Amino acid sequence: MSLFYVKSESGRIVQTNNISSWTNGFLKGEPLPKKEGARLYQDQAKDSLRDILRQGDTVHCILRHVSASGMSRAIDFYVIKDNRPIWLSGYIAAALDYKPSGHTGITVKGCGMDMGFAVVYNLARTLWPEGNASRTDKDSGYLLKSEWI
Repeated sequence: MSLFYVKSESGRIVQTNNISSWTNGFLKGEPLPKKEGARLYQDQAKDSLRDILRQGDTVHCILRHVSASGMSRAIDFYVIKDNRPIWLSGYIAAALDYKPSGHTGITVKGCGMDMGFAVVYNLARTLWPEGNASRTDKDSGYLLKSEWI
């Protein structure tokens, strides 16, 4: 399945596998070259995550599925804001280049460690690569916490 990227009338970057909906349909948008579209889509996801998350927030992980081999798993990610869960998996998949899972959430390959922590750690390093000057260890991977539900 081929993916295409479109800049919508509102300026949002949209990922689609049906470009004709945007070029021949009622949806209006400008098709983008694949490489540029993928970069802009990833940047947009990071910006959205920075709008939602604050340093020190806890990202909640929910295990949805483990492969028969145990070498990959589907994990969903949420943050609680104003006593409501906000689904982060779609943004995280785009920002960190993970694949969506058929079981909901994202497919995370690997085993032998806390894979929810690994994703949240990588997310924090991606969102805040410069770290936080008030922390003595300067490792931005610890700017978010992970917790399993």
